[in-house]
Amino acid sequence: MFRELLSLFHAESRERRIAEDLDRMIRESAEIVRLAGDIYLRRTPDTPTADSLKQRDKAINKLQRELRKQAFGEAVGDPGNFSLPFCLSVMNVVKDVERIGDYAKDLAELAELSGSSIPGEPGSAVIGRAEGFVEQLSPTMRADDQMQAVRLIDGGKQLRRELQALQRGLLSGSPSGPDTATTTLALQYYIRIVSHGLNVLSTLVTPLHHMDYVGKKDLLPEVKRQLAETAEGG
Repeated sequence: MFRELLSLFHAESRERRIAEDLDRMIRESAEIVRLAGDIYLRRTPDTPTADSLKQRDKAINKLQRELRKQAFGEAVGDPGNFSLPFCLSVMNVVKDVERIGDYAKDLAELAELSGSSIPGEPGSAVIGRAEGFVEQLSPTMRADDQMQAVRLIDGGKQLRRELQALQRGLLSGSPSGPDTATTTLALQYYIRIVSHGLNVLSTLVTPLHHMDYVGKKDLLPEVKRQLAETAEGG
């Protein structure tokens, strides 16, 4: 499935460009998430603008279209080397990476429009961890590290629960106001960013028909075996 793509990093061939472009797309989406956090949390004096993030998001969208064109073209034009599952895997991953960039762009626009940011250190800390989670997608995918992918998935699911708990805490508080609505929406953007990151990681550890599902029951048999061996050894 998608693991075929990772082997292209080591191939001297025209198909290697697909792997390199996808990695660039993943890294660029992580950078947009970080920059959106700078805007939302007012972390630096040289805060970027939402307009600058829009331009970077357009570059991600362009890469998505190019990767779809390349993957589909290779699958049709060279079926001996490119299978339909491979093509579908690439299409699935670029969709999720593109959505990460979109949500980060939306977050930046929300921050500029509202002029408010998430209150309190707990929220800032969780957002920092969300950024770190997205930053780890590229090295994990490039290394084809299935055990690291499983660890990241477990951490990402916990992170998503914490973001949801922050949301519930805000909505159950009183009184509520414009800042509450803004922060609740911003947290939803982060929840979706993490969720799409989980979908990307699922490509390494689940069969094609289970992609986007990250429960232990959805894992490839080889990954389940590695987890069982790790548990026995530990």
